[in-house]
Amino acid sequence: MNNNALISISAAVIILTLGALFVLSSSNFVLSQDDAANAVIAEFPALAAYRTTSLPPSSIEGKRAPDGWYLAFIQRGSGVPGILNAHCFYVTNDKKVTATGQYIRPGDAITENVDFETCSPIGEQSPRNTVLPYGDIVLRMGELAMFKGLSILAIGIVEDSRCPVDVQCIQAGTVRVRIEVVSGMGTSTSIVKLGQAFTTEAQRITLTAVAPEKHSQTQITMGDYRLTFNVVPQTTPVADTPSAKCYVGGCSAQMCTDRPDAVSTCEYRESYACYKTATCERQKSGQCGWTPTPQLAACLANS
Repeated sequence: MNNNALISISAAVIILTLGALFVLSSSNFVLSQDDAANAVIAEFPALAAYRTTSLPPSSIEGKRAPDGWYLAFIQRGSGVPGILNAHCFYVTNDKKVTATGQYIRPGDAITENVDFETCSPIGEQSPRNTVLPYGDIVLRMGELAMFKGLSILAIGIVEDSRCPVDVQCIQAGTVRVRIEVVSGMGTSTSIVKLGQAFTTEAQRITLTAVAPEKHSQTQITMGDYRLTFNVVPQTTPVADTPSAKCYVGGCSAQMCTDRPDAVSTCEYRESYACYKTATCERQKSGQCGWTPTPQLAACLANS
């Protein structure tokens, strides 16, 4: 065998070896969850909105498979607990995308989780529509509590700067929680701070406790939080007098109450402008409120 033949055989062996190594490395390639989500969004661009953290809340959640990922693009409610809809996919390591199912909330049923492989609901239950008595209520994230003339939905943790119980700190820190409140003033999203009261036109809401305690070696997930709210009606000595004066208050002059010192947080809504021309006075119920007129109703509906 001459030298040229030997060179040709050696080159062929090298090419075959490199090819085998390439195939082996390709078969061992592990796709990241973010790359899998990008592959789905490339085929379904509308799902890119699920990356945002604005309201209503949305997320992209996943579970690793032996040769890829199961992904769920989940939309949760703003003002209602549970998942509104979910789109599920299977993405292989070579970025082949297969739709595996879709979940659409049926009526008032509540589900907090879906099976990533099939998009079928896990632990679906009836909504908690019982009107609760005033007092203390413990809420999980995404859970709704209904009182007379008021509902509270815990949306998310804005800040948790509490000092861990196993660490000495100069400051104790605090917790701030974003909640959605539906009251006689309408629907608003507000941030309440641990130990401070937030008032509507007729109720006082105070975040009194947050569990679990914070530890330096443990990370608290959103699902771990338990938030204790104290909800009580606002009472003043003049409230029982039908002729007592009503006051306009709140950061945007959106509240009509019998308290001259009523305050609120300062999240502005377009509907607040409607109250500039409305009348704040005591209503037939005996409580202060905005007198309902066709003009006010039309303005609130348009805003």
